[in-house]
Amino acid sequence: MANADRSLRDEPETGVVGSGSELATRMDAVVRLFETKTLAAKAAGITPEQLSRQLKALNRPFFDTMARLCIAKGVSLDWIATGEGAMLQRDRSSLSSDTSGSTGEILLNNLVQGLEIYLRHKDLKPQPAQKARMIVIFYRILSRWREQLIESGSELPMHLRAVDHPVDIAAHPILSEVVGLID
Repeated sequence: MANADRSLRDEPETGVVGSGSELATRMDAVVRLFETKTLAAKAAGITPEQLSRQLKALNRPFFDTMARLCIAKGVSLDWIATGEGAMLQRDRSSLSSDTSGSTGEILLNNLVQGLEIYLRHKDLKPQPAQKARMIVIFYRILSRWREQLIESGSELPMHLRAVDHPVDIAAHPILSEVVGLID
């Protein structure tokens, strides 16, 4: 398991978040959406100094830090993770049923809650970077599944549409398999 405090410059290319400088560049683009860096740091739940170090690619940003920044400004989590697609969720036609951004936030919240429950139950303690990879992958899988259900006119399960309904990772064989692959 990689040391979470390691410099981004030393991190090998993972295919999930890109090189440290690429991630820092995307993070900077999100931060510029705020009036000030202090407000961005507050939204991210970190100090301005921590934010500055992350923007300079000196420290690895935690996924929840990036997620808070993205959610606050409607930025696509896929975009922050990979640099692919539109930066702003409202620019993505596949999210037309999610123009407020709140459904993505609900899914992310339920996903993080469910993953924490699953990891505690299995007594697993992945490094923050590994947990971030799991969340990004799960978010992509569940977002696509949600879109397919909407397109087919099927009813959405509670964890895809309502707050505080944690995703049951164990009930989704693909998700529990991903945990095994990453851990």
